[in-house]
Amino acid sequence: LCFNCHDRAPFKKTTVHGALLLGCTTCHNPHATENASILKEEMPRLCLSCHEERLKEKKDSVHPLAGNEECSVCHQPHASDSPKLVRTQPEGSAKGETALIKKNAVAHQ
Repeated sequence: LCFNCHDRAPFKKTTVHGALLLGCTTCHNPHATENASILKEEMPRLCLSCHEERLKEKKDSVHPLAGNEECSVCHQPHASDSPKLVRTQPEGSAKGETALIKKNAVAHQ
């Protein structure tokens, strides 16, 4: 249904979001919503409904923007050729930095 209008190419990358494998309606409401991109909930609440526990388990890295920004600033929501769906250049960044920063690297700066 979704691909009657949407091109499949952006969804066929080396790393695919697990939610996409469950179907578009895992995150999107195709009928009506008050949220951008017909999302079921606003970001980051929608993302954290599945990923919050995983973020707490990661002891060797931190997400400095997690919970304060839209996850899609640094992560592709559907598919990417980068691990963890990380954008090679986050939206709004000219430096090509990623959201994932190693705690050790931060401590030594």
